[in-house]
Amino acid sequence: MDPRHGDLCQLYGRLLMKNAPVSHRTFGFEVGDRPSFCFAAVAPMVYDWCLFYLASQGDFVYSVAPKYTLNLGCTDDVEVPTTAIMTVTVKPNTPPVFVPSSPLSVLQTINGLSTPKGTTIYDIVTDDIDEDPVYYTLSTNPSSDYFEIIYTGGTIKTTNDLRFFCDDKITASVTAQDPFNPTIGPFTLELTLNPYNAPPVVSNLDTTVTVNENVGAGHTVLDLAAVDTTVYTAIYFNLRSSSVSGIEMYELVGTKLQTRIDPDYERTDTRRVRLFFDVDDGYCQGETYYLFVEINDVNEAPTFSADNSFLEVYEGDIDTPYGLYIIDDDSSDTYTYALSRVNSFFGVNAATGNIYSLSEIDIDTMNNHDDYDYDDDHDGDDDDDDNDGDDDDNDGGDDDDDDDDDDDDDDDDGDDHHHGNDDGGDSGEGDDYNDISDDNINNGYSSGVHDDTSVKIV
Repeated sequence: MDPRHGDLCQLYGRLLMKNAPVSHRTFGFEVGDRPSFCFAAVAPMVYDWCLFYLASQGDFVYSVAPKYTLNLGCTDDVEVPTTAIMTVTVKPNTPPVFVPSSPLSVLQTINGLSTPKGTTIYDIVTDDIDEDPVYYTLSTNPSSDYFEIIYTGGTIKTTNDLRFFCDDKITASVTAQDPFNPTIGPFTLELTLNPYNAPPVVSNLDTTVTVNENVGAGHTVLDLAAVDTTVYTAIYFNLRSSSVSGIEMYELVGTKLQTRIDPDYERTDTRRVRLFFDVDDGYCQGETYYLFVEINDVNEAPTFSADNSFLEVYEGDIDTPYGLYIIDDDSSDTYTYALSRVNSFFGVNAATGNIYSLSEIDIDTMNNHDDYDYDDDHDGDDDDDDNDGDDDDNDGGDDDDDDDDDDDDDDDDGDDHHHGNDDGGDSGEGDDYNDISDDNINNGYSSGVHDDTSVKIV
């Protein structure tokens, strides 16, 4: 078949024909009913004619033409030509085979702690009877770029230090192929790394922890329990968060997760945050862990302010508001009011905070008494806040408000005032100042707070 019409040839060898005594001879042949351009007859020496395959005209392909029939003729221009039929059979190309051909699976153990880059792990051997080039491909399970195979040689090598591999098993599958046939294989290499570099693990993450509010900055929320059986240098942690507020609230100091700022339950964006932890030992990256951190609501003591620290009321049955403003982050709390020190004249409404008299107050009756002072500031004396050793005056030891003698003071109407307070301008009526303390405003959870209040009765 004419190769210019698609015939490809792959026949190596020659046909040697012995002939009669030397004369002018011709040697012709046909392939079927057409001349062939794949073969030629030449006379390399006097007595022999040879049939050669002309490789320059193309290749044989078994699937296209498995057999050729040659009609040969020979004449010396005197005798009748002699003819013969020759059949050329094309032998198909044979794919390569693995050596040995069985088994096609091998087990091998290597040291994962001392195998550097470029180490030969295994040599794959194949045989191709047609002496065609053979090409190799490699795949691994799990997928890894730590191993490679020489494309034209079949040698499996490491591409990196196996301390970075961080697994104890891997399967390598190898296929082979020549230019003319489908792939063969796979040849399987089961690799076990023993010993191997195991990645570090943390045993107390992937959970939820709580921290009380108001513990302050620098409080340890959790100490990470890391385990690494093959530590080369140290264990490294990296903290991430799903929100900006998580990083604002917490930080890693060594292995300790600590508060960066004071936790506040009333701040909703930090009340519950999700943190992520990456861990590695310099070679192997461990898995990523998570941690939910929730802030506990701690009931805090209220604070308050008052419109007045001095109340002026008329004598009689007294019941007057204090003008108190309570400040409390725990908005759902209820409050109980009480005096810090019980006295015989005044009380505080436990529910409203109003100051009321325990009985009807009469100034004339009260004038038979000394000052009604109460130890509201818990300093051990009766409101002697000036530390002069006497009662609420600055006269150097007298119980009266003047500095001249120990007698009862007289105003213009001649009335005596034993309580030591005289404003001298109320037509003889005395003024009683009674210090009380609206103390222990208590929300039922935290300790109370108090303030000092003076009551002037007119």
